[in-house]
Amino acid sequence: GCESDAPIRYDANGTYAFEEERGSWQLDGDRLIERPSHGATAGIGRPHASRIERVAPDQFRKTFQGGESLTFRRCPTGR
Repeated sequence: GCESDAPIRYDANGTYAFEEERGSWQLDGDRLIERPSHGATAGIGRPHASRIERVAPDQFRKTFQGGESLTFRRCPTGR
């Protein structure tokens, strides 16, 4: 959520930022592939994939490999 203590930002240039982690992302069908490039994660340089599905015009559900899922929504501009 926009007011969340842990928002993630996916930019149109193929980069993302989440807490201390930064990296790149790409879509392959319904798979979101994220490649951490630096931060406080043990997976630097190793891609991880999750499944995504649109649930509303500005929302998507991300299902991780272990089966856990979270719903994300686009924040209004400037947040």
